[in-house]
Amino acid sequence: MKRFYFIITIILSCGLPMFGQEPADTLKSKQLDEVVVSAKLLERKGNEDIITVTKSMREGTKNVGELLGRVTGVFYNPLTTDLQYLGSKNILILVDGVEKNADYIKRLRPERFNKIKITNMPTGIYAGYDAVIDLRTRPLYTGYEGLALAEVVMVPDGNNGEGKSLRSSRSIGQFTYTREKFNIDFSTGYTFAQQGFSDYFERSYPLNGLVETTLENKGDSPNKLGRNSRYYADFAIDYEINRRHSISAKLSTTPSSSRDDYEYNIVRAFTGRNYNDTVFEKQDIDVKGRMDLLAGLWYRGRVSGWRLNANLAYNHIGYKWCNSVRRSSGYENIDNRKVLSKYVSGGMEASRQSSNSKWMFSLSDNFIFTNYRENRLGTDRKLSGNKSFRNTFNGAVQFQGSDKLSFGLNAGFSVFRNSYKGESDTHVTPKAGAQMMWMPSNKMLMRFNYKVSTQYPSLSRLQNYGQFIDSLMYNVGNPRLKPALNHNLSLSATIFNSVTIEGRYNRMSNSILEYLTPEYGEIPSGAETYYTQRGSVNGTRDNWSVNLTYNKAFGTHWQMSLTGSVVGHSAEYRGGKILQNPP
Repeated sequence: MKRFYFIITIILSCGLPMFGQEPADTLKSKQLDEVVVSAKLLERKGNEDIITVTKSMREGTKNVGELLGRVTGVFYNPLTTDLQYLGSKNILILVDGVEKNADYIKRLRPERFNKIKITNMPTGIYAGYDAVIDLRTRPLYTGYEGLALAEVVMVPDGNNGEGKSLRSSRSIGQFTYTREKFNIDFSTGYTFAQQGFSDYFERSYPLNGLVETTLENKGDSPNKLGRNSRYYADFAIDYEINRRHSISAKLSTTPSSSRDDYEYNIVRAFTGRNYNDTVFEKQDIDVKGRMDLLAGLWYRGRVSGWRLNANLAYNHIGYKWCNSVRRSSGYENIDNRKVLSKYVSGGMEASRQSSNSKWMFSLSDNFIFTNYRENRLGTDRKLSGNKSFRNTFNGAVQFQGSDKLSFGLNAGFSVFRNSYKGESDTHVTPKAGAQMMWMPSNKMLMRFNYKVSTQYPSLSRLQNYGQFIDSLMYNVGNPRLKPALNHNLSLSATIFNSVTIEGRYNRMSNSILEYLTPEYGEIPSGAETYYTQRGSVNGTRDNWSVNLTYNKAFGTHWQMSLTGSVVGHSAEYRGGKILQNPP
């Protein structure tokens, strides 16, 4: 398959330091009777690594992504802009403690930052991430920067579908202005993608004596085509009131749409009957007029020795979901609905250190309230709806014995309440964790982490109604699904600052599993026969993996990364093994 890439990138940036400001890379030192004490470039505090950004570290880098790529354990791919830390992509990137679009952050200028703080296996409001990377802006920094980017990907020769040589296009623009304590940023972008591919399969219904087999298309013409377009615009303001308090506000809108078309020629054969036929099936799944709106406020401050972090946000998601299946045999299934989700979320975390900086204590509480509804498009008849409330409280303590040894413990609980049709279910699950960092030598760093967390069922699985999605397939929701309790254990060793070996084990009780069962009754054609029911149940799932990552920088411009993993999965329901897709 031939591919042609056409990329245009324009970057405009400027940094204007304040008059009389000390150069950003100067490390303060103090002369004490011929003894010079200098600031350390790397400081470890428990599960936190604080790195001072030096001039030599920034040299040759064009953006924050490349800057982070020079941090031990971080790998940045300049082609895809993917970022990994110790082999994991489950990381969050902040700027001065504020959540922003990750792609926006990775394109910022390295000159604006003087510190990088990496929190491994964080607790509180960021629990669930493997790491949080927080970039800190230089004091008294003033500057502005902008970027414009366009990219087009072409796939000729019909491999992407007839007349569909355009695989994708992307355009991005962003602007940031910072003046000491005040910062505004705006980013916008539009993406379009369409991809054709082929899918052939065989479906068997033993109780009906029916086997359906798809026929391959002539030539290399695909039988599936997916298209999607997405526009986004983010506007944010950050303001440092004084050295103890700062606030941020963000407004984001993301209109989008997508369409997937499927075309199959299906041979139907019946066991015990000398008969078969071929039908043509066409399915269209269309998501129209999707609109995501987000408005949020963030506060960070210090009060009586406590470091505070609080947020409150509102999210509105609405779209039209249209699904149609038609066969040449006359079968037709039209499912058009309007989906609306409203979220109100918030949280607060308070933490402080002891007077000798060896102990750290934190308390956090987070909540999210959801109102979900589905209505039939055209008649506005209510199909399903539910309201749910989730709240998680957590307390943690950490001890930093030295730069080479630290440990931490945390405990709490989560409450999940799901309400539907005048009924409700409430579940309370525990939350706990333990972390330890040990550096037996300057060439080896070991980390141990264990955490118990809660994973909630998706809104679509909680809906309290069912319907046929095919002539012999009935889909049903389960509003009584319980949240899953997730036990996660990991042990890692980083050797020579370049090789990381990690083992992970994950056990999920009340895991959300998919099941298929035979049922008998009336199908859409009006006949009574066997059909398949698909739904969700709580079961048990085990996952394990062994990962090896190698990251090595060569000079200023070269970096090599190798990653390998061995993984295993198993699932069990009521003592019997079941089949499922790997997570």
